Amino acid sequence: MATSPKYVWKQVMLLLAISVRAQSLDSDIKSEHSELPKEVRLIATLPLDYDEGELCGIAIEKALEDINAFPGLLVGYHLTYDIVDTNMCFNGERVRRFAEEHYQFLFDEVVRRERVHNSKSVIEKISGKWRFPFVLIGGVCPYVTAEIYKYIAYIYQGRRLINQISCIATSFDLADRTKYPTFTRLTAPERLGSAFVQLLATFNWSRIAIIREEGEKMSMPIRDILKELKLTKVDVIASNTISIGLTPVVQQLEVLKNLDARVIVVSVVQSTAMEIICSAFNLDIYGKHFVWIFTDNYYEFVKHGNVDCSVEEMQQAVEGMFFINPVNYIPFEGTSIANITYSDLNAYANVLYNDSYGIIADIDESYLIGKCYDHVWVAALALNCSLNSTLILQNPQKDEFFEEMVKTTADCIERVDFVGTSGRIRFEEGALNPNVELQRIQDAKTIVVAYFRQGNGKNSQYEWIKEALIWKDGIIPIDSLRTMLIEKSIPMSLYCTMCVFAGVGIVFTIACFVCNVIWRKHRIVKMSSPNINSILLAGCLLLYVTIIIKTTATTTKAICAVQLFFFWIGFASAFGSMLSKTWRVHRIFNNKKMKRKMSISDKHLLVIIGIVVTMEAALLIVWESFSPQRVIEQELKKENVTTESGEKVVLVSFYRVCDSEHYSYFIWTFQIMNGALISIGAILAWETRQVHIDALNDSKTIGICLYNVLILSAVGLFLSRIIGDKPVELNGVTSVCTFVGTLVSEMLIFLPKMLAVYRNPIATPQTAVNNEECLTPSNIATQRIEVVAMHASEKETTT
Repeated sequence: MATSPKYVWKQVMLLLAISVRAQSLDSDIKSEHSELPKEVRLIATLPLDYDEGELCGIAIEKALEDINAFPGLLVGYHLTYDIVDTNMCFNGERVRRFAEEHYQFLFDEVVRRERVHNSKSVIEKISGKWRFPFVLIGGVCPYVTAEIYKYIAYIYQGRRLINQISCIATSFDLADRTKYPTFTRLTAPERLGSAFVQLLATFNWSRIAIIREEGEKMSMPIRDILKELKLTKVDVIASNTISIGLTPVVQQLEVLKNLDARVIVVSVVQSTAMEIICSAFNLDIYGKHFVWIFTDNYYEFVKHGNVDCSVEEMQQAVEGMFFINPVNYIPFEGTSIANITYSDLNAYANVLYNDSYGIIADIDESYLIGKCYDHVWVAALALNCSLNSTLILQNPQKDEFFEEMVKTTADCIERVDFVGTSGRIRFEEGALNPNVELQRIQDAKTIVVAYFRQGNGKNSQYEWIKEALIWKDGIIPIDSLRTMLIEKSIPMSLYCTMCVFAGVGIVFTIACFVCNVIWRKHRIVKMSSPNINSILLAGCLLLYVTIIIKTTATTTKAICAVQLFFFWIGFASAFGSMLSKTWRVHRIFNNKKMKRKMSISDKHLLVIIGIVVTMEAALLIVWESFSPQRVIEQELKKENVTTESGEKVVLVSFYRVCDSEHYSYFIWTFQIMNGALISIGAILAWETRQVHIDALNDSKTIGICLYNVLILSAVGLFLSRIIGDKPVELNGVTSVCTFVGTLVSEMLIFLPKMLAVYRNPIATPQTAVNNEECLTPSNIATQRIEVVAMHASEKETTT
């Protein structure tokens, strides 16, 4: 009659518990009549049909010998073990042997000793014994190890687990801590992330591409690398997964070439690696300017593979490639916790192996000797911690004891920290971070250039072998095309031209100011408000100075802030003066019947100017407070060139410009606000266009100035949108617009007055009036009002 799998597994797990307790019961009986140590048994699952199993058994025996002789460890206990042969790792056969051949005998022995026919009560009694360790060691075959763990959890519905410590069994499934929370691995070949990140940092590589093949083995190291890269600023420009038979490898490498990938990480099987290397040769993405890093080491891979490249071409392509892979021994000879080195242990195991089989074990097989030896020490140290736990000693109760014992032992395993024959043993998320060996192909030979000891945690560093790493031509490859920055400045011709223009404007402004001061008592100058004229000229002077500042090299944000304040305060001063004078004329000549007594002095005009300037200054202060000026490097153009050494570089010319985070918002606010004020000034000028007293009314010229400023502003704004990416040309355009607008406005306002004073040094009311136009019959009535208004204005503007 066939037995159901569920029933078989229940028996397996029950017998698992019974086996360890049988030995414990036997030691209990002995301890009652003698002072012999209490016996604690471990169970090791090993494939005895393989050399690995035999060598691991030798290492376990040696470890138990050293552990039991180690002072202060497991005092009062004697650690031993039973072996379960997993029969060449075949899943069905190994489970049957595990259940029937090993545990049936122990189950019968326990029943005989206890003379109890109810197996359930026997198991309950055994579970109540606090010395039960619940630790399983060995674990060479990943599938075997995983199945035992899963079925224990299945039978006990997740309430009871077992602490498993595996020497070399590993897989993507076993790395899942959610599925195997109390499973510990001493072999974790995927843990390359820390070593890889440190390698990138050593040579300042921060831009990489990744190629990985589908499948568990090839994906595991890349997952760990990507996890570590999340904590850095390394840019992964591409992470391609190769599907064999779907997309040709050469097409995927073409993508990386177009992305200018220089540091390329590869995790693929050997046959795919051959295709990649041959494609790299054909696409010319190899040599001293490229870095290829493989997460596996291939045995004479150049000579294998069905590719279209010759051995010589393949050898040429692989020259300089790196191989980063874990090693299962201490790279630099060191002494373990039991005062034994890896070499000593390996020699010891080989002697016993030779005595048994007459041959020396292959080094590729004997690498696990250290792991097998060390993982027994992990179990011993964890049991030493858990068996002496006060909580465990006070709680030897059935399920509560069982679960607490497993949990305590698991916590103790996580806290284990010692030096073993395979390196420092310290676990992180249930696995040991392995030592890493960095190899490189140089002169057609694969040599070790550095080791990375991950046992030091965040303080781990590469230990470079002196003079082992040799870069071709002594140049370390860079992670992208080398970029050479060339700073551009204002051309000397443009700089000199703008300075000359600004100088001419400044000289003209000073001349106007001198005339304004000297002739301030003259009726023509006096009626146009000399004080307001001085403010207007000061604003124009600031605008000219802005031109000089703009053509000066922009190196600090202070220069940017000064330029910004000078331009807008200068504009506000000049425009505010024009607006106030136009407003005064508008107020006077709109009071034609003189029904009201008018009193508009310079103080009123200064208030208007002050309001306009204050508005501009307040907005500038807000701008500088919330979005201060900064100097940025605006790229002009890129050019690919080849140096004399054959290196391809990118020449990037740039220009320093002023900018701020919210520049567009503030500049549009200024433009809208000043556009509204210009519109108001234009309306006032239009409404006073019929006033013909040149000495008093600047409305016509001011109106022309406003139109001039409006047109130039529109032209400047339009061109700034068109040539915004050409800062030199934009600088020239805006400087010219500022110069022309300012100079034309000054000339329209001050040249007529200067010429009038020059022609008529002594002006009278009659000469101040345009007589020819006043004799026009249609304007006789208006002329009388204007003459009266002129006398009133003269009185009001007296200072």
